[in-house]
Amino acid sequence: MTDKVVMDTMDDFHARRNLTFYRHLWGTHNEPWLYPQSMDNMIKQWHSIEKVWDFMEEYSRNHSKSYSQVGLFRSDVLYLDHVHLFDSQAAIPKFASCPSNDRMFYGTYTNAKFWARTRFSNIPQAYQDGYLDEGLHSEFYMNEVLLPQMTVPAEKKDICFLRVRATGHVSTDDCSRLIGRRFRRKRESLREWKNTCLLCHYYF
Repeated sequence: MTDKVVMDTMDDFHARRNLTFYRHLWGTHNEPWLYPQSMDNMIKQWHSIEKVWDFMEEYSRNHSKSYSQVGLFRSDVLYLDHVHLFDSQAAIPKFASCPSNDRMFYGTYTNAKFWARTRFSNIPQAYQDGYLDEGLHSEFYMNEVLLPQMTVPAEKKDICFLRVRATGHVSTDDCSRLIGRRFRRKRESLREWKNTCLLCHYYF
């Protein structure tokens, strides 16, 4: 395996994150979810994002590198559009805006760090300010707490990608309503891809 990968065991994860604490932040925003699995998975996702940011920082220090623009992308998805990494200071996908999509980000180093590194640290103040009265839900938390604190308003980009489950199932309805005809033209290439890659998923 490449040395540019960081992985935790579940013991490592539980040593850092108290899931019981976050389960207590369940509320009406979380009602469509499954309790407690959905909350646990969200915290695992946040932990994973924070770990990969810290790993990037460590790598940059050890190799005397610096980054002005950073993208954070899931590895368990099939991208149907090009991503133009340098066209925005803060960009998120337009689809699945409920009210803001939290599945991808790219932008300046400062904004990317805020997106990746401050989810946990902002919780106490967000709780005190009443933002969590209806529960800790990633998309609402992103929209109401994190994005407003960035240096510029986040742009919602017409970028489509489809989640690929560990079973090989591809969520083909993820953004079909937004890209319509363009999505349908790509269905054949998607079917071909599904026949060749059935186990694309990331750690959490």
